[in-house]
Amino acid sequence: MRRSSKPKWVKETAWKRIAKLLDLAEANLKKHPERTRRYVELAKKLSSKYNATIPREQKRKICKKCDAFLLPGFNLAIRADRDTKAMVYTCLECGHKKKYIYK
Repeated sequence: MRRSSKPKWVKETAWKRIAKLLDLAEANLKKHPERTRRYVELAKKLSSKYNATIPREQKRKICKKCDAFLLPGFNLAIRADRDTKAMVYTCLECGHKKKYIYK
């Protein structure tokens, strides 16, 4: 086994813990935003430590710049850009913008 690869059972455990942390982040978003940020930080640390990728749907709910859990209408603005055919996600806490191309 290579140094960087982890056994499958370790990655599966990490994925379950990441999913649980992100569920907790979503549940506590409006009441405890500081806890939410900590849950996201822990999920990202688990992802990097155990080499387990965060699924695309969940990754789009995290701001890369400030580690905020994004919820449309609360701290996320979504706009459609017709010129570039992309959805522009704007974090309302730090102002970071991310484009996701659609067809």
